[in-house]
Amino acid sequence: MADHLPEPTLLQYTPDFIASMWVEPSLVGQQDAVLSAAQKLDPVASDLLDCIRLAVAPGDPVPDRFRRDIESDGEDLWRLGALVPRVRPSEGGTLDPRYYAGMCRLNDVFAGVPLWPELQEAHPYTAHPPPSHLRADAIIVAAVLEMAPLRLTQAGVMRRDDHRRFLSSMGEDLGRWSLALAWAQAAGLVRSAGPVLSGYPESKPRPISEPLLLLGEAGVQTAGALLLRVAGTGWVDLGQLSEELEARCPEVLAAKTRPRTRWSRREWKWLQSAAAGLHRMGLLEAHLNANGVVGFRASSPWTPGDGGFLLTPDRDILVDPREVSERMYGRLCRAAPYVDGDVMHRHRLTQDGVTADLANGYDDLLEWLERWSRTGVPANVATGIRDWQRSAVRIRLFTGVSVLEDPTRAEDRFTILNGPAPAEARQLQYRGGPPARFEVVEGVIRVPFGEDALTVRVLADRIGMPVDPGPLGWRWEIAPEALDDPADFLNTLRRFHEGPLPGELEAAVLGATGTLTARSEACTMLVLPEAAADALCRDRVAGPLLTRRLDARTCVVLACDIHVLRQRLEWLGFGWQVGPDNEDASDPDTAPIDVLAP
Repeated sequence: MADHLPEPTLLQYTPDFIASMWVEPSLVGQQDAVLSAAQKLDPVASDLLDCIRLAVAPGDPVPDRFRRDIESDGEDLWRLGALVPRVRPSEGGTLDPRYYAGMCRLNDVFAGVPLWPELQEAHPYTAHPPPSHLRADAIIVAAVLEMAPLRLTQAGVMRRDDHRRFLSSMGEDLGRWSLALAWAQAAGLVRSAGPVLSGYPESKPRPISEPLLLLGEAGVQTAGALLLRVAGTGWVDLGQLSEELEARCPEVLAAKTRPRTRWSRREWKWLQSAAAGLHRMGLLEAHLNANGVVGFRASSPWTPGDGGFLLTPDRDILVDPREVSERMYGRLCRAAPYVDGDVMHRHRLTQDGVTADLANGYDDLLEWLERWSRTGVPANVATGIRDWQRSAVRIRLFTGVSVLEDPTRAEDRFTILNGPAPAEARQLQYRGGPPARFEVVEGVIRVPFGEDALTVRVLADRIGMPVDPGPLGWRWEIAPEALDDPADFLNTLRRFHEGPLPGELEAAVLGATGTLTARSEACTMLVLPEAAADALCRDRVAGPLLTRRLDARTCVVLACDIHVLRQRLEWLGFGWQVGPDNEDASDPDTAPIDVLAP
């Protein structure tokens, strides 16, 4: 039993109250004395003491929701020394503790005293692993955010839509990945780096001082603290604990704001959520069924194994995260991104992952896989990794060499010449800027021989489909791909074209974006009197409606403006006449526009 120093405040109680105390104030710090005196508590006061001990840790303030019960049934708790006022009178003064029911704390002497040990019976329960490994999930989240960081607002927080979109991309179990992200942030695996939230999968996770904050809702956090105080070496049935709490400590988790607030609708759900969350965090061992946690007990220390993983010929990696170290699993998540799995995870080696592994300073991926893979490294996987590593290495440029291009070859079109160039070969000198130009002839893009630098041919591939070369150069049919910034691309094309770009090419590039739309409007052709045509176009009302002039007399007027224009002309004294119907009505392109006669 642990003893504590006597509380100085108890020595300043009023003499009458000190005389009524069950334990001498000087002995209140001795655990044996307090627990022995607690045997004299009546059942109501004993339940109240258990309720307070379940709700708060020794030394913590007692919540205000217990104030009414302490005033009515807790006088013996003051005599026992279980409660201590959170105030201290001035030197020489005294106080009566019974007036401080709303300003007290639990005595430190109860630290380490088991709570309700009778609930820890010999239940036929076995410890089941959590639905997922939280620490491994956090490393997976860190690896994903290392490859694609999330943007942050100016206040340094994630937008709600970005947060929801990220969790949805991780999998269907949003609760699992939400808890993993929160744990990764608390452990330092995910940190803000300027305007983004980035991951560091190989960092050593720092201890989490307040794991209950990861449970989210305040009621669930309170329930989680209660479960940790009750948990011991024996199994505790969660349903039985809930029944005892409802009967003996109905306000242990929250005040009853309404008389009809049902335990099953609020507190029971908090207990279930807290037990599931603590089980995922490894703070409790649990026995599970289809509805969740059935029983729980204190968790035993966990140490990672020194195992490995299985590498299959299709580049899949099967691993139990509990069998590998966290640093090793962090590198695995980078080189082989997570695919799926809860307890047993499936990863897959990808080119992006191998490139990221190289970018982080590792050049021994094959040796590392060979060391930890229980099935070795299949030959096809090793070949693929070497190819990806070669493609990720920086390109080395050789100067002072001659390169021969043979356009008739499908492969190996470029070779380095060790001797003189063939007599029939056309030589291009690249000491200055390489000649590059293109032209459009009858809807076909042509790059003349001798001015066919790689830069202009790459551009031609983006705006056309290659056809057989002609006698004067390479040829492409105009068929541009959709571009993100067509204006910038057109400016690049103008550098390689003499004069303005042909309209058909520029229009095809702009139209390929699929965002531009032509619009048709109903209109009427109006012929004005020759003598007054110019004056009418300058009229205050009619002028703005006659801006689309085809010649000195003819204007195109929108159908919606005809009525207003007709009224204006008639007000000015002009007549209104519909022209003769001498067009071909069977031809949709020349059919007349019907205008109502005045």
